[in-house]
Formats: sequence, structure tokens, C-alpha cells
Amino acid sequence: MKKNVVLMVSAVLNIVLTATLVIFVFPNQPKPDALPASVGRPSPEAGEGRRVEQALLHAGLSAGESKQLVEALYLQRATGPVAYEYWRPLPQRDASEKIAGLERSARVRASLLAEFGSAAQDDPAFVRTFRPYDREVPALSSAQQVRWQELNLERLKAPAATAMPARLTSGGPGSAAIAAFETAMDPQTRLEYQLRESVLAKMLSATPFDFTEKEFRAVFEVLAAARPDVVAGATASSLNEALSSEAARKSLVEALGTTRYQALLRSFDPSYNLLRRIAEVRGISRDNMDQAYSVLASAKLPEGDPLSAQPPKELDALLGAEAANVYRAFVFSRQAAARGGPPSPMPTGMQGRSMRVSPPVVLGN
Repeated sequence: MKKNVVLMVSAVLNIVLTATLVIFVFPNQPKPDALPASVGRPSPEAGEGRRVEQALLHAGLSAGESKQLVEALYLQRATGPVAYEYWRPLPQRDASEKIAGLERSARVRASLLAEFGSAAQDDPAFVRTFRPYDREVPALSSAQQVRWQELNLERLKAPAATAMPARLTSGGPGSAAIAAFETAMDPQTRLEYQLRESVLAKMLSATPFDFTEKEFRAVFEVLAAARPDVVAGATASSLNEALSSEAARKSLVEALGTTRYQALLRSFDPSYNLLRRIAEVRGISRDNMDQAYSVLASAKLPEGDPLSAQPPKELDALLGAEAANVYRAFVFSRQAAARGGPPSPMPTGMQGRSMRVSPPVVLGN
């Protein structure tokens, strides 16, 4: 308890010390309350950071702590209000806020480099500014992380970025620069980057399959070896082809085991994902629905109106009263996939509670 009190007092003293430095080390700067609401903090003058550092060192702080407070001060100086443009679409609003944040980081980097020289980029005290993606991809060097942030800023500012996330993906504005960025990495660093940010990684992590880290890495590396083109340009079709290829199948079974491999394949089947959503809404156990999917996937499906289709007897035993609705939804989704393109809502005359899922299906009791 005593230790916690000491730490709390120390933290408060640091805050007070910083506030005092802002007032006395920068006596000619306007105080925060004197700044207009629409104007950011003034940029630090030459030598200010060093003066703050020396004052903090004189006050008894370590070199690392002193520099971190300088960085925090520069970050505060570079922070200005971002208007909440409520009248614009949400993706554009988010992009504006992210652009402001990335530009703020660039201004802080410039100030620290001007004050502390090129050594600042490798200084552990400035890791927040010069290694902004250390949590995501610590294998990237400081220079690579800064470049990645610059590319993200360029992507966000591109006209086509209004509906795109702030992370790099292949295709669209800046693709050539992104490709050059990846090519410049050594093989191991590039792998770590691609495991987190490539199109293939995003598609794998978006599936309902519950990967362990070891499984995710194994699947990614197998697919990347079997079909290198899917790393940067995976589509549902190319990914299914890669998963079911003989070379990939053998390697994936070795890495995951037969049961987990089959579960992985199921996770990429839109019909299976439809059944999973139905199970969640209808309160059907996952095991029962998995068994039902196995029955349906191996059965010969009828043609014609799904509403007139009758479920196999095995499905009745597994799902009871829900068997007919699940069967018709599965048939409908398979027919829609065979036609190509998204299905339209399934008409129904069934009574009871209805729901909409994707692909769109209406079920009733």
C-alpha cells in the first residue's frame, strides 16, 4: 500500500513539474487557455526540447524519463482540435480523424529530429513516435514503421480512400509504393508483416474458424507456398481453390489434423456459415448443426422450389422441428451459389417469427 502511495505521489509531482516547465521554460509561449479553440499548439522553437530535457535532468529525472516528457510536450503542442463533421459519411469522418492523427505524428517526428538529430529515431525514449506499429509488427525497423505510417497517410488522403480502412491493402491508390515497401524487407520481416496485414491474412482472420496462432501461421504459410498470388490478391474463389488443392490439402492435414482441416474447410463455405447463424438465432447446439451440415453436404439436393423440399430423416433426428427450415435454407443457399451472384430474399408463407440472415433467408416456426 505504501509503495502505491509513493508511486501516485511521484506521478502527481511529474505532472506538476511538467506544467511548471511549460510556464517557466517557455515563458514567451501563449498559455493553453489563451489559444483560440480552432488553433493548434504552437510549434516548439529551436532548443526548447533540449532546455526542457536539461531542466528535467536537473530536477532528478533520468535521461529516458526526461526525453519521454519532451516527447509528450511536443505531442501536446502538435495536437489541435479536429472538427466533428457530422454531416459527412462515417468513413470520411473516420478518415479525417486518422489523417489528423498521422499528421500530428509526422510533426512530432520532425520536431524531435530537429532537436535531437537522427539518433532520435533509434532512441528507446521516443519509441512511441518512431516505432508507431511496434505492437502490430515489432519485426519492422523504426524506418520501416515510419514509412508504413507515411504510406497509410498517403492512402487515406487518396480520393478512393473515403470508404477504405486506414491500413494498407493491395490494390487501389499507392499499390506500387506498397509493393516496393514489402519488397525492400528481408524475407522473415516480410513474412511477419504479411501475416498481419496482407489480403490473405485479413481473409483468414475474418473467417469463423477459431485459429490458434500456430495454426494461423501454418495455414498462411501453406497457402502462400501453394498459391503465392493469394497473399496480395486473395478472392473467395482463389482461396477455395488453394485450400482444396492436393498439395495444400496434404500439408494442411499434417499441420492441423484431419478434424481441424475439415473445420477449416467448413468455415469457408457460405452455406455452413448460414447454418451457424441460424443455430445461434434458433438456439441449436453447434455440435448438432455441425452434424446436420455433414449430412446436408453429402446429400443429393433437390432442384426446384426450396419450400417444397423435404429434409432427410437424419436431419429430423438431429434438429427436430427446425429440420425443415434448416434444410430449405441450405438448399436455397446452394441453389443461389450455383446460379452465381447474391441471392434475393427467399419468399415464405410460413407462419411465426421470421429472421433475415446472409444469404437472405426468412425462416418461421
